[in-house]
Amino acid sequence: ISFASTINGNAAGRDLTLNAGNGALTLGGAVGGTLALGTLSLAAGGGINLGGNVTTSSTQTYSSAVVLTGNVALDSTNGAGTDGNINFSGTVNGNAAGRDLTLNAGTGTVTFSGNVGGTQAIGALTTTASLTALRANQISTSGSQTYNGDFQYFSINNTSLNYTGSSAT
Repeated sequence: ISFASTINGNAAGRDLTLNAGNGALTLGGAVGGTLALGTLSLAAGGGINLGGNVTTSSTQTYSSAVVLTGNVALDSTNGAGTDGNINFSGTVNGNAAGRDLTLNAGTGTVTFSGNVGGTQAIGALTTTASLTALRANQISTSGSQTYNGDFQYFSINNTSLNYTGSSAT
């Protein structure tokens, strides 16, 4: 399944589920840029290629490996104090060095269940959430790592936050 341009609902709060089975899923443009979607659930055995910003008023779920094909901002806030979570079940990597990832879950939680930047380090990583939960072993960036809110790791092995040339806060 491939979308080269934007995806918007005809009204605010429309939910979207995309499942590419064993194939790949590519979102090349903004999702919910004009009207925020409700929930977003993405799954693809061949991976999810994410190249545009995503805006929802509720939870975003990425059930497969994600590859950033550009600088990406994900926002699941709604202004009502019941912001959605942003969940990554697989790994998160860039298709090239320096792909920045900005996550805003407001009062929600950001969860990484797979390594971030394990194959290709991403650029900067910024999370704004009541909790950023790391259930994997590694976050590697070439830029800064900023965690606004609580940070907790749940991995069985040692956890490492790796960065080059910048800072982690």
